[in-house]
Amino acid sequence: MSVLENIYQTYARSLTELNELKIIVDGGDSRTDMKNIYVGPPAIELKDFFEEYLYQKSTVAHECGHLLYTPKEALKQLNNIFEKYIYNALEDVRIERALGNRYPGLAALFALQKKLYFERRKNWGNSPFIKKTFGIFWIGSYGKLPPALESDPEVVEFVRENLQLIEKATTAEDPMITLKIAKELADKANPNMNDLVEAEQISINIPATGRPQKAEIKQDTRMYKVQLPAPAPTNEENQTPEESQPKEENLPSNQQQEAESQNFQPSSQPEETQEPDEPEADDNSGSSKAEETEPAKEESNHLAGSNTETSNQEELEEENKIPADEGTENEELEETTEEVEAEEEKQEEPGYPNTTGEEQGTEPKTEEEANKEVQETSFNEEEFNYPETEKEEFREPEEPEMNEEDEEFPTDEPAEEEIDEISEEELKEALENLKEELSDERKAEIEEEKEIEGETNFDPQAIEEALKALKAEANAVYKKVQMERKNKPDYNRLNQQMKTWVKEELWQKRPIHKKHEAEFYTLRPEPALYKRIVQRNQKQIRELTTSIKRAIEARKALLERGKKYGRLDKSSIWKVGVKELNLFSRKNNPRQEKVAFYLLVDCSGSMGITVSGTEKNRMEIAREAATVFAEALKALNIPFAVTGYSSGSKCNFYRTVRFGYYDEDLPRIVNLTSGYGSRHGFFIQVAAKELSLRQEEKKFLIVITDGLPEDDAEYNRYGYRDVAEAVTDAEKMGVKVINLFIGNERDAKEIKKIFKHTINLHQPEFLPKVLGNLLAKLI
Repeated sequence: MSVLENIYQTYARSLTELNELKIIVDGGDSRTDMKNIYVGPPAIELKDFFEEYLYQKSTVAHECGHLLYTPKEALKQLNNIFEKYIYNALEDVRIERALGNRYPGLAALFALQKKLYFERRKNWGNSPFIKKTFGIFWIGSYGKLPPALESDPEVVEFVRENLQLIEKATTAEDPMITLKIAKELADKANPNMNDLVEAEQISINIPATGRPQKAEIKQDTRMYKVQLPAPAPTNEENQTPEESQPKEENLPSNQQQEAESQNFQPSSQPEETQEPDEPEADDNSGSSKAEETEPAKEESNHLAGSNTETSNQEELEEENKIPADEGTENEELEETTEEVEAEEEKQEEPGYPNTTGEEQGTEPKTEEEANKEVQETSFNEEEFNYPETEKEEFREPEEPEMNEEDEEFPTDEPAEEEIDEISEEELKEALENLKEELSDERKAEIEEEKEIEGETNFDPQAIEEALKALKAEANAVYKKVQMERKNKPDYNRLNQQMKTWVKEELWQKRPIHKKHEAEFYTLRPEPALYKRIVQRNQKQIRELTTSIKRAIEARKALLERGKKYGRLDKSSIWKVGVKELNLFSRKNNPRQEKVAFYLLVDCSGSMGITVSGTEKNRMEIAREAATVFAEALKALNIPFAVTGYSSGSKCNFYRTVRFGYYDEDLPRIVNLTSGYGSRHGFFIQVAAKELSLRQEEKKFLIVITDGLPEDDAEYNRYGYRDVAEAVTDAEKMGVKVINLFIGNERDAKEIKKIFKHTINLHQPEFLPKVLGNLLAKLI
């Protein structure tokens, strides 16, 4: 079990109080079978170890929630895959909110994990049903929809319409309420065949327990309060002033005239209407209309009210015409203006008589007499009592102060005359302002209906503290994981490294192995068969565990005297007289040596021979010995590896148990089989080189074989010497080589000449004692 699996297992057992629960980090989907919790890879890319730790810890806690609160009875009542999907989404939210209420720290953990997924994940399915399911989950667990779902109007509308049902389902203490609402929402989602196709492609597993606990959900543990996009405005709110006016249909001319005559209703006081197709009037016509007198208006009203028998079209033409009186008045005004201009020109001509009001032939008045006459006839403004309204109306406005910028651009153009009539642009502007006011009122109503945007259920400081504590926890775990990963090499890289070493160094040092390349394979595991072998050899495993433990411990602790602290040493009391304080004794605590083992198993063809006096062949004995050895080392937490080997055109290594991958690799031992040759020297050289790369102080290479080296004719002549030199080279690398022999008695003497340390394996029951004694000598 890895460091992470051990930490997560302790964590899960404390949450669920299930002391047999195990955690397995594998490559499948995250799930639980009530006995094990499997932690699979995430659906997003994680950038560092903290994010990996956050994801895995929250996943373990989530699966623990299913083991606590999800009942098996509910799963039996789900009729189809759509109900299963909706129920899973609602139940996932319900159990997390229940755990968050039970353990407040988990509420922050789930919120941080959701925040990570909210920002990173982009794909939320293709079919509308799958998107709606994710919408249910996110609004229930986080309070907001991811951008990809928020931009889908169908998802937003579905969530908005069923928000109360979602809240009720995810806060229900009774899981059957959640089940009932899941069925209702599945019907409302209206799934189709495309939804079914995508749903069937996604595996879904809902774990459940036979004894669910009561889910107490009193506080909202989501990161945000419910936040949905504002609903789209209605068609009336979106219409411009032009669009809001009724549009004329393209009717034939006869039908159009009939429709206009039917819609026309005369009244004594006609309303002022704005015709959309009426051409804009020029400036002169606009000003003339603004200067109409009150009698003219009454006359036009009288004419409009009396012509009730004329058609609508004729009345429109009459309204557009200028009245006769108005035209005559304009002509008279033009003639008067021309006469005045002509008179002014005559005054400028020499000899033209003055026009100051005196008769021709009289003497002109002096300047003093003219001023006196003006004063007598001038209007005395103070003596006339103005009505207050008229006085204010005719008061000349004060001229505004001119800024420097205004003085830079003087203009001689006369100011435009004020027009009492409302222009079309002003009308449009007024309608726009009214629309904005109505829109603001509508927005205010929407804001009252929904929660304030961005408002959270967590105190920002509490989130920061939770994040800080989780990072500190992850850093402490990372140190342990980093230490473990040092002892858990990357075997893809290691295999390539060994292949290169063979070609560049081994072939140069041992030409006999030239053209023999190294090839690495991985065996298939057989958990059931391996478990039976372990059960059958429990006694040997316990004995070998004890024997190795004693062997790797340092010599018996010695009593050290003359210490300043410890237990009082009676033999040193005399030192009190000389004022010495080292009157105590202390025992040295025995320390455990750092050791590593590499078990190399011969898989040549001769290993298939049956051992005399037994019903087992040599390969079966080798497999049992490897199993006993591996289980003992695992119990002592000592790093080890098991590799089978055989030679042919290439030298084949069968990776059986790799350093650090014990739980997944141990069942591979049972698939070690016999075949081909045994080029012992080559495999000892490569295994010793691989073992020498490790950091342990003591390294042991144990070779299980049945005889002498054998391969091709050339190697058979020099095999003895090659193996002996390989053992010597291994010891130079700091690796001790031990041989477990299970061959013929006649070959035992020759084997002992090759290997310096040999143990006869014909009687496996004596292996623990003999090996333990040997290790005690070698350490």
